[in-house]
This record gives sequence, C-alpha cells and structure tokens, in this order.
Amino acid sequence: MTYTPGFTSHFTSRSRRSLRSLAVTALAAAFVAACGGGSSGSLDLATLQGRWESTGAASPQTAIIVPAASSAAGASVWLLNRDGSALSWLDARPSGSDGLLASGSTYPLSASNAGPQPLSWSGTVNLAANSLSVNGATLQLTRTDTLKSASSLGDVTGNWSATFTGAAVAVNLGVAANGSISGQASTGCAYSGQLSARSDIKVFDATLTESCNGSVQNFNGIGTYRVDASPGASALTLALRKQDGSAALVILLAR
Repeated sequence: MTYTPGFTSHFTSRSRRSLRSLAVTALAAAFVAACGGGSSGSLDLATLQGRWESTGAASPQTAIIVPAASSAAGASVWLLNRDGSALSWLDARPSGSDGLLASGSTYPLSASNAGPQPLSWSGTVNLAANSLSVNGATLQLTRTDTLKSASSLGDVTGNWSATFTGAAVAVNLGVAANGSISGQASTGCAYSGQLSARSDIKVFDATLTESCNGSVQNFNGIGTYRVDASPGASALTLALRKQDGSAALVILLAR
C-alpha cells in the first residue's frame, strides 16, 4: 500500500512477530505539529510549528515540528526519509533569537532492524522565508504548512486497516469515539492504545501497546489524519517510538 504523501510498510515473515521486528518502513509523511513558547530573548519554538520539506536533498525528507505546551519542554521533531529508509526523532531547544539545537536518534526502517543512531542538529531559522538551515546548510527545510487547526476524533473514529508484503500480513485497528484504539494483526499480535485530539494543532497524541507471544512493547508518538485526493479515501498515519527510545514504528492505515 503506497500513498503520496503516506507510508509503505512491509513484513519479512508471516510468523507471529511484532510490527517492529517485521520491519515497518516509512515512505513519506502526512504529518502534523503542535504549539509552545520560548523565554524572553530566545526563539519561540511555537513559531516553528508545522510541516517542513527538504529542498535540494539527494534523499527528500519531511519534518514535522511539534512544540510542547510548555516552553521548558522544547519541541519534538519527527523526520522521515521519503525513500522509506529511516525515521528520526529529536528533542529541540532554542538557541538565541533565531537558532535551535536538537538531539535524538535516527531509526533505520529496514529488514536489518539496525539499532538507532545518534543524531544532532544545529539550526538557523528565517521565519520571514519559512526556512530552516541545519548543520551548516547540509539540510535545508522549507515550511509548507503551519498546521494551525484543531484535530478531531470524529475524523478518525471507525475501522482502519493496513496490508503489508502484498497483503500477506494485515493489521486491523478500530478507533472508538473516545479515541481508544484496539485491534490485531494476522500475525497474532494484539494492539491497544489511545489517540488524544489537540485543540492547538491538527495532530493527535498517540500511544500504542503491542502484545506478541507474551512480549509487550509500549510506543508513544503522534497520529495524523488526511483526506486523500481520491474521492472517499483517507489515511491515518501513526509515527511512534518505544518509551525507552530503542525502536520506532510507522504505520499507515486506510479505510
């Protein structure tokens, strides 16, 4: 299943294995961001809220910057390689009036299931041009959407599904009116979680618990909803990290 923007996911086996061990792979982003503030004299990270696209990069990337509700908490950056090779997450903090420093990890999304790699950013912001230059301009990002609208659970209530490796593996999840998630995969794994709508931004705070063969893994992250250009088509994207930061998961669901 491929969407643009969206995600493609694949599995390496039909056995009862977790989505992470079966190598869920991101392809591109349909993402969102949040709100926050900065101290006097420092960059207000709320001004960076939105979807950012790389320009001139050999491997195009989409970043979603999600400022926290409290200025002391900084902002989260979710960065996806559109070729499906990696998902990155960083914790960003202001640095002066027009800069930011961020640190986190890059998670390879491939059959090798390689562990996370350290990632650091030093960036300069030009808000007038909606541009962000990272690490000496080795990465140039342009904001394409500020995502300044509320998310609504009414948009995502219902049944969602994803198929992988030519429909060899299916995942079916239901979202209740209160945002609770439940479902299972054809591999035998069970899922539960929660989507929480935000009034400050078109994004959902997301949690997901995966239970497979007695092993339980807990993930936190974001969920985004969009209506596809095709009539009646819509997508719910989940981008998640394990609570201990050791792994990441990306799922594209459709209905």
